Amino acid sequence: MAADGMVLTNHDHQTRVGILTVSDSCFKNLAEDRSGVNLKDLVHDPSLLGGVIAAYKIVPDEIEEIKETLLEWCDEQELNLILTTGGTGFAPRDVTPEATREVIEREAPGMALAMLMGSLNVTPLGMLSRPVCGIRGKTLIINLPGSKKGSQECFQFILPALPHAIDLLREAAIHVKSTHAALEPMPSLLTNTHANTHTMERGTQCEEEDEDEEDRRRGRHNLHQHHQHGSSHITVAAIAAKIPDSIISRGVQVLPRDSASLSSTPSESPRATQATSRLSTASCPTPKSSEHSSVQSDPPVGSGRVRPEACLVLSPGHSAVDISKVARRHRMSPFPLTSMDKAFITVLEMTPILGIEVINYRDGLGRVLAQDIYAKDNLPPFPASVKDGYAVRAADGPGDRFIMGESQAGQQPTHTVMPGQVMRVTTGAPIPCGADAVVQVEDTELLRESEDGTEELEVRIMVQARPGQDIR
Repeated sequence: MAADGMVLTNHDHQTRVGILTVSDSCFKNLAEDRSGVNLKDLVHDPSLLGGVIAAYKIVPDEIEEIKETLLEWCDEQELNLILTTGGTGFAPRDVTPEATREVIEREAPGMALAMLMGSLNVTPLGMLSRPVCGIRGKTLIINLPGSKKGSQECFQFILPALPHAIDLLREAAIHVKSTHAALEPMPSLLTNTHANTHTMERGTQCEEEDEDEEDRRRGRHNLHQHHQHGSSHITVAAIAAKIPDSIISRGVQVLPRDSASLSSTPSESPRATQATSRLSTASCPTPKSSEHSSVQSDPPVGSGRVRPEACLVLSPGHSAVDISKVARRHRMSPFPLTSMDKAFITVLEMTPILGIEVINYRDGLGRVLAQDIYAKDNLPPFPASVKDGYAVRAADGPGDRFIMGESQAGQQPTHTVMPGQVMRVTTGAPIPCGADAVVQVEDTELLRESEDGTEELEVRIMVQARPGQDIR
């Protein structure tokens, strides 16, 4: 019994997560647990799951040790979510799925399927993963791959449904009801909401009765679809509904209205998906005309159903603006300017990260390196000047300097630059001893030269150089 005035929260506002890394090499300190540490950061991120790490452990690829940890975290610590990383492949000691099956009471095959489908979009090797997802008591257990990249991608595939799944398991009725309530007003692209249609006996057209003006103002969405000779004809009315912010803030992934123009690669972050949902419903102007846009597409061979939201194509006359009313056109853009920083962030959030593959270097033309390649030996094997100018001592600062020689590419200087001296250098020339910076010729002024003009004798340095400046 709780004492008077005591409030038992039972962690209602927190998602308590355990990270279990299954790896022989990490357990023996032969390798760094990069995936486990990265998962901790992802779980902590308030823009993703916003959970707390209640447990973290590294165990070897042994069924009994994996089971023992899972049972302790489920039954004794009563965690909300357990993420395992590693041991899901085909290697003889990859036994994480087998250990998980012996612990869970109910399977969650949809989550495993989501991870497999997403992984196959990245690489065909995704079919070699054997993840198991399931429930024990009020704890959700999810098997993730062992690599940092693979575990992060699979975590992001299932992230849109995780908050709601955890709410269901811990019987958070208020959150569950709010999520369901937010989903109800959303329009369905696959639901026929207009009964006044008829189909001719041998025809292929689905005609709609004209909607009244009130329904036009409400932006009701009607969709009629049928097939003939393997093709689909879709009539789509204007969609004026807006995805509720409550759904986006809860992390539930909503299919964008125009997903044909958006990448759905696994590496998209949930934030990018949410931003896409916002843009596709709120930022795109909707035609106010009652005319419908007719769209045609051919479904893929063997397709079980046609997803019209993935194949919508605007007709040539489609426009959100009546261009005939020239006098009422905007004199200034109605869209606010976006800062350069925000524009870069938007582009990066919407840009999918390409997968990584290993190929022969002979086939590398036209590809981008996933990692930097470092030479075993420095080339050139000496510090060289990046520009034409003067090798200086940065500590000397600006001022007049005597020129005590020159260093050119292909030659090794033999003199040492002393205080009050500089050496003229060309691009690629070795930096002489005593100098630690290069000042480009544009930041200098010649004070004195030889009578025949073949040598520079004295120069004025007009800027403060910093150590290492223009030296590679």
